[in-house]
Amino acid sequence: MNTRLQTGLLAGSVAIGLFAAAAAQTPERPGATRQPAPVTAKPTYGVVAGEKGPYLVGEVAREDVLRHFPAWSDTARAYAPDTAQVAALAGVQQPIEIVCVMGTWCGDSQREVPRLWRVLEAAANPRLRLTMLAVGRKDDLAAQDMAEEIGCPRDLRSRWDVTLVPTFIFLDGERELGRIVETPRVTLEADAAAILADVADAAAEAGGWR
Repeated sequence: MNTRLQTGLLAGSVAIGLFAAAAAQTPERPGATRQPAPVTAKPTYGVVAGEKGPYLVGEVAREDVLRHFPAWSDTARAYAPDTAQVAALAGVQQPIEIVCVMGTWCGDSQREVPRLWRVLEAAANPRLRLTMLAVGRKDDLAAQDMAEEIGCPRDLRSRWDVTLVPTFIFLDGERELGRIVETPRVTLEADAAAILADVADAAAEAGGWR
């Protein structure tokens, strides 16, 4: 077994079947559905020794990222999300999965992902569940080899139809609601609240959250 390989134990909020779901097919754009995927036993991640430093590949939890990149915690603590937008997220009643495809080597990911951690902490809404998938650069063969070695899709980017990182994908069950790509239009919390407000409005018209 390659000594770079590390097992990333999944946080309780992380959906265990994400690798299998990604392997099954690429998710469609908002309004489309995906077929349920089988559950896998142990999601893992690997560490690639890049020329500019190590980076992670695979499904990771927050503690996995902080183990290798502790400065991300400082970025999270320094962020002060808008309280009104946080309140909107705190009031979401529908279970929502947020799939974050990111690069630990990427400056935008290093800034936006810890900010999302802070937003979710402030919202304190257990219905908002975060799953993080770490990828290499585009056409990064070392990252693809590592992904294949740990048993996840060789190209996670294409599996989730992602070009730029980070990309935050909001899922209502098997349906994609929207995504935030690379940087938010306003702020992460405002963009997320706007995406989920559309769902709330539709639910209200239908007589309440499902």
